[in-house]
Amino acid sequence: MMSITGDEFPCKMSEMNRKTVLSGSYVALCPMTEADQTKFCMWLQNEELRSLIDDPRVPGLEDQMKWFKRVQQADRKFLSIIAVSDGILLGNCGFVDIDPARQEATLRITIGNPDYIGKGYGSEAVRLLVRYGFESMSLKRIILKVLKTNARAFRTYEKAGFAVQSEDIQDGKSIQTMSLMKPART
Repeated sequence: MMSITGDEFPCKMSEMNRKTVLSGSYVALCPMTEADQTKFCMWLQNEELRSLIDDPRVPGLEDQMKWFKRVQQADRKFLSIIAVSDGILLGNCGFVDIDPARQEATLRITIGNPDYIGKGYGSEAVRLLVRYGFESMSLKRIILKVLKTNARAFRTYEKAGFAVQSEDIQDGKSIQTMSLMKPART
């Protein structure tokens, strides 16, 4: 069962309770903290992860903190992904290029904790984030870009209802643009 709430949720990290924005059976999406950036930075040292998110740069902690400040801007909304079972930080997800006039945004997600990759945590986080975008942010369309070679992510997005809109070649890589429209109320 998924719920959108502002209640405290028993996700403990470093002895801190974290407020929950959204929760499901496996993950809770919580406000991102400065303390999370150390883990994010550590995970981004992994070349395979950087290739999946199509970012070859190896960030230092200072770079990561600049990114954290950037995602606090009005055209972005990012959350940390926490495992419900044990309170472990798994990654982050959110929206960039939020356009209130067009009621659309671009979805991004990274599961960085290697122990939780390929086990359905990212799929639930995407479903929660989509629901949040449509219900709480009044979006009508959610867009994302995915490398054609990232089969696991493509399946996750397809299961969530996203459909391929176009395919482009950038720097020799095939990138698919997918989108999902808000379902009409019946």
